[in-house]
Amino acid sequence: MTFLGRIPSPKPCKTGKLVPALVLACLPALLSGPATFAQTRQDNHYKYNSAPPKPQAQKSANANNLERDQAAFNGLARVDLLMKSGKMVDARLLLIDLCRLDPNSYSAEIHGLLAESCYFLGNYKEAVKDYQLAIKFGGKDWRLFWNSALSNMHLGNYQTAIEQAKLAMKQELPAASRLQAERFIKEMQEKIARSEKQQQGQAGTTASSGDSGSRADYLDLLMSTQEANLWALEKMPLKVFLAASNDLAGRPLPLFRPAYQNTVIDALNLWSKASGGKLSFILVQDPTQADLHISFSQTPADVAQVKGEAPVEQGITRFYLENARGDQFRKILRAQVQLLLLRPTSGKPLSPDEVKEIALHELGHALGLRGHSDNSSDIMYFNQSFRQLPALTKRDKATMARLYATYPSLEESGVLGFNYQPLNDPSQFNQGQFRQSQFRQGFPAPSR
Repeated sequence: MTFLGRIPSPKPCKTGKLVPALVLACLPALLSGPATFAQTRQDNHYKYNSAPPKPQAQKSANANNLERDQAAFNGLARVDLLMKSGKMVDARLLLIDLCRLDPNSYSAEIHGLLAESCYFLGNYKEAVKDYQLAIKFGGKDWRLFWNSALSNMHLGNYQTAIEQAKLAMKQELPAASRLQAERFIKEMQEKIARSEKQQQGQAGTTASSGDSGSRADYLDLLMSTQEANLWALEKMPLKVFLAASNDLAGRPLPLFRPAYQNTVIDALNLWSKASGGKLSFILVQDPTQADLHISFSQTPADVAQVKGEAPVEQGITRFYLENARGDQFRKILRAQVQLLLLRPTSGKPLSPDEVKEIALHELGHALGLRGHSDNSSDIMYFNQSFRQLPALTKRDKATMARLYATYPSLEESGVLGFNYQPLNDPSQFNQGQFRQSQFRQGFPAPSR
């Protein structure tokens, strides 16, 4: 499944924007919005006043405090100008320099912005540090606690993530965001239980030593919870039905682009190459004959893991597995993949790179990696991360190669035949047989 974490991003607070250069074009700022900032909404962010109001007497008891407050305010005003000019690196460097003025009336704002920039760079350790400093300096905005929870999640600190999410819920949390936080806490509790099960499953094995996220692959991790499966060799080439234009229910897809079919083909070829040329596919026009059915959707409920809960999934893969359990890996008899073309929390369309990322992730599930990696750089990590690229990592490739290590290399692998015509949409697809499902989620949650 796909959790939009890059997809969406940390929840913005108030005042300005800051984005590390070459990472994002527009990133809402994370400031707690004290009385020293104008509360007039304009162009989706808060504007600075032209001059700082008089600091409160209790916070500026002497001239040094006044000077620090004035310097911090002026510095934040320069940060705002730099960001509006697109000079994100300079803005970040200035924020780092402003930290020398701590403590002052604007310390929470400075560290909040700095923490968010660290988050979008994938530096979650530093993000946690600055979010906590923002809170220490009086930041009360719920987004500080929420974003700290997300950063801890990416670091694998699930219990701390739960604690921070609960602190966020004690603040003035919007109703929709509260639902997201409740879902997040539940997911983290399940991650803790799953991690404990994996540790028990790996106990006593040579692969159990060391940090699992730093190993060459994560197949042992998947095997410890029986989340690795295989397509039978005699099924090659797998028959693939690739739907377009309409979703499974026949609803039109205005966000669909013909290029997305090529995105799926490319993803299948990349996984085939990662397997060592041991997977092959052929496109079919009859969905009832397909081993692997792939479709798109614009309805978040289509890919929701749990009905009635706040949607966070970005894609879902459903499996039909053989009942026999004698082999090391249960065989996959049929699989269905659905890819959501928009963010479930905001309705914002995905970029081509985001569609590619989700396709790679979900097709990794469909080809046998039914569980998730524990390294936030891998495409098979359970949540979208700013450490990821829309590409397979060495660990992703090594895991798929180990999964199909006993299979012979095929004379022809990948998707057989490239000059295909657009395929017809399925009139009907029976989902009732599918017993197992896997998905990727999109925390951090609510829309901006």
